[in-house]
Amino acid sequence: MNADEAKSALKLEIEPLVANVFLADQAYYLLKTSGDFADDLNVANFGNLFGFLQSILSDTFILSVTKIFEKENTRYPTHSIPVVISLLEKNSDFLNIIEKYNFLRVLNDTGLRGSIPEGLQDSELTRRVAGYFRGSLPDISKKENCGLSLALDAAKSIRNKRIAHDEKVMANSLLPVTWKELNKLLAYARSFIGAIGWGYLSIAYEANKEYILSRDAMHTSAAMRRLLKNAGIRENESVGERERNHFL
Repeated sequence: MNADEAKSALKLEIEPLVANVFLADQAYYLLKTSGDFADDLNVANFGNLFGFLQSILSDTFILSVTKIFEKENTRYPTHSIPVVISLLEKNSDFLNIIEKYNFLRVLNDTGLRGSIPEGLQDSELTRRVAGYFRGSLPDISKKENCGLSLALDAAKSIRNKRIAHDEKVMANSLLPVTWKELNKLLAYARSFIGAIGWGYLSIAYEANKEYILSRDAMHTSAAMRRLLKNAGIRENESVGERERNHFL
C-alpha cells in the first residue's frame, strides 16, 4: 500500500456514498413537491397515480439512507460510512491530508476541531478523525440514548420487514420515522462526505456549509413543479409542517 493506492481505495468507497445521498435527496424533494400539490392532484383524480409514485419514492428514500449506514459485512461487502471509517483506520499511515484548511473547517462544524492539537502528523490526525466518526456514528446499539440511532433503527425495521421482506407483522408494530429524522441522518452523511472529500480527495462536495450536490438533486423536483403548474395543478394553500410530522 502506498499513498496513491490508499487515496484510490478511499475514493472508490466514497463515490457510492455520494450516489446514495444524491438518490435520497432526489426522492425526498420529489416526495415533498408532490405533497405540496396533493390537494389539487386529488381533485383532478390523479391521487392514485401520485400515491403510487410516493410509495416508490418513500421506499427509495429509506433504502438509500439505510445503505449509507450499513454495518461492515465481510461475507457481503458493502459501501457505507462504517466501511470508510475502517479504511481510514487501516490506511492512516498512507493517507495524506491535501486540503487541510477546508478539512479542519468542516470538522469544526461537527464539533471535533476544538479537541485537535496543533501540529499533528497526518497519520495521527486521520486516526483521531476516524475515532471521532466511529464514536458519533448512528448505530442501533445506541438507540436508547441517541435520537439519530433510534431513527436509523426505525428506518432499518421498515426496510427489513416491509420493503425487503413482506413479514407478517402489524404495520403499527413498526417504529415510525419522519422525513425530518431521515434528513438528519442525511445531514450527518453530508458532513462526513464533505470532510473526507476535502481532506483526502481534494473534492469539494461541501462549500460554505452547503452540500453542493443537494442543489443538483432538486432539479428533478423543480421539473415536476413546472410540469404540474403547466398542467394547471395548483400548489396547496398551506403546506404546514409536513417535514416534521410526515411519517413513512
